[in-house]
Amino acid sequence: MVDVLTVFEVIEHVQRPAEFLDVCARHVKPGGWMVLSTIARHWLSWVTTKVVAEDMLGVVPKGTHEWEKYINEDELRGYFAAKGGWNSWRCMGVVYVPGVGWREVTGSEKVGNYFFGARKDEI
Repeated sequence: MVDVLTVFEVIEHVQRPAEFLDVCARHVKPGGWMVLSTIARHWLSWVTTKVVAEDMLGVVPKGTHEWEKYINEDELRGYFAAKGGWNSWRCMGVVYVPGVGWREVTGSEKVGNYFFGARKDEI
């Protein structure tokens, strides 16, 4: 059991995200956090990840991303709410700047990358 479980840039690549999160949740201590980073399902995220990053710049191998697997913030909130036992949801839109790292960009959670955290209830 861990205090913080990070799932960065993974959830948008798995076939059954709810089942994957169920397995992850078992490893978080009561009072601990699960923190994810992923990509919102929006036309702008498709352009930046598929067209620009994969096709034009080649900084990501072609076929890495499947737009249909991108997950919107409200879907993650819905997952944690339906499961019960989770609270204190936090979401922050971000953009990755090569050579600099992640930077907060308000609103990006709706159209691009974002971090999402949920705290497991204390027993």
